[in-house]
Amino acid sequence: MSAKLFTMNTKRLLLSFSIFLSTFSFSQNYSMAIGIKSGYPGHGSLNFKKFTSSNMAVDVLAGTNFSGFSKYLWAQCLFEYNKNIINGSGFNYYIGAGPSVGLYTGGGYTTKKNEYFTGPWGGVTGVIGIEHTFSALPLNMAIEAGPYLNLMPKLYIDGMVNVAIRYAIQ
Repeated sequence: MSAKLFTMNTKRLLLSFSIFLSTFSFSQNYSMAIGIKSGYPGHGSLNFKKFTSSNMAVDVLAGTNFSGFSKYLWAQCLFEYNKNIINGSGFNYYIGAGPSVGLYTGGGYTTKKNEYFTGPWGGVTGVIGIEHTFSALPLNMAIEAGPYLNLMPKLYIDGMVNVAIRYAIQ
């Protein structure tokens, strides 16, 4: 697939997602949300987001990957600043960072130099995302991306992209 076609398809997907979300135009505040995040690197993670003040939240993920060559457990704790995009719309953006840790339990990980390792790893993840909380349903959806700086056992930079679906609790 060419880069131009990929970009066009991505724009269409984001436009469709925005139109779908805009049909529920009133915001629903929530104090915490529980659900799943899927994408890279989590491939399906349990997710818990809790607001500690009106615009600060702690976003915790825990996941596994036991398919394919690399098999691992991992956890992440992001500290996020949240802000309304348009008051009353239900749309927020957020930005934050936090630690990520994991354990390769089998298969290991291949670095860009084709070196393999198993065992513990850790680093720091940055995130920027957009979320929408529906007024008619206790549902929150988000899409996010950001850099990941692995600090141990090897120093390298990677990225992450996730989509979240969460049950919003007042």
